Amino acid sequence: MALLASLKLQFRSNRNRLSWATVAIGVGVLGLLARFALAKRTLGSNDITTWAGFARAIRTTSLGNVYDTVAGFNHPPLMGWFAAVADAASVRFQMRFDLAFKAPMILAACVGAALIYRYWRGRRASYAPLAFVLFCWNPMSFLVSGYHGNTDSLCAMLSLLAALLMDCGLPFWGGLALAASINVKLIAVLLIPVLLSCTRSWKQALHFGAAVSLGALPFLPFVLFHWDGFRAHVLSYNSYPGFWGLTQLLVDLRASPRFSAIGTDLLDSYMKLGKTFVLLAPVVLAGMNVWAKRRWGARQLSALIYCVFLLVTPGFGVQYLVYPVLLLFAVNLRHAVTYSWSAGLYAAVVYFALWTGTPPAFSDFNQPYPIVANGFGYIAWALLLHATVSLARAPARA
Repeated sequence: MALLASLKLQFRSNRNRLSWATVAIGVGVLGLLARFALAKRTLGSNDITTWAGFARAIRTTSLGNVYDTVAGFNHPPLMGWFAAVADAASVRFQMRFDLAFKAPMILAACVGAALIYRYWRGRRASYAPLAFVLFCWNPMSFLVSGYHGNTDSLCAMLSLLAALLMDCGLPFWGGLALAASINVKLIAVLLIPVLLSCTRSWKQALHFGAAVSLGALPFLPFVLFHWDGFRAHVLSYNSYPGFWGLTQLLVDLRASPRFSAIGTDLLDSYMKLGKTFVLLAPVVLAGMNVWAKRRWGARQLSALIYCVFLLVTPGFGVQYLVYPVLLLFAVNLRHAVTYSWSAGLYAAVVYFALWTGTPPAFSDFNQPYPIVANGFGYIAWALLLHATVSLARAPARA
């Protein structure tokens, strides 16, 4: 009888646990589906209209010609071809270009959610449904994948995949995922030194390097035959300054009559030096990781790199805020939630303030940046700084 009572109690416990997990996963799936609904009812930001122009130019001329003549096209070749395919599909199936473009970005967020669930299920199963639902409804990823209209969500997902594969001891596949990420956005090259520092032998390092090198193949024709345009428009590209973190602080300082001169000098200097800080950070962290005999894992290092990038970058786009989100969800749920919600609130204020007021919803970034958003931006930046310091001090986790 005691055995039957014990089995009955265990069954009830498992059923309750299953019910909680099922409900959480169901709510999370609704969050992912809601992104498609958001995309259907909105247009997004200037980025999506810019991509539409790129796509039509590529279809009517060639990708090489776009590299040569279009100053704003600073993306890897595969993304140019993807945009052209999305444009062709929108014409063929009589749908809006922005929907054809955003759908793969939302699917990338879905894959990212699955990766988060799988990671936590293997590490601490009771956390997996919670991590899944929290990611699916975090406003930062929600807005960038479902509204903004750029490829950053796809790049962030592939960066997480690369880090997870490296932590699983699969350097070739990790390098291949990183190569794919670089072919979405060049920002992912920042992960090369830190992920290389996670290899444990020369053989692993060679496997990782060989896989990453494969990512250079799509670039070769344009480097060889369209070098001037590629160098000028891709390699020499600088994002728009200000409106976030240190640069926003210097912009505010410059706006003060008493500190205008020093604010202007500091801002000009930082715009020149900030890119150097961004490029040095991965090398420094990789060296520290090797010196400390791999204190950090690939997930922590990748999260740190994207966090440091956002802390010190002189150039900024609101969609950049999505880069640390997935990796933080695979490292520390508390920091992931506080950052993704604070950054998401900042992004929401920016999008709403720049909304043109006409359907479908469109945020015009050619308007003056909303001053009301500054306070939200400073809060998100401070919480990101706290998360960065916390991650840097923590030892690697399995």
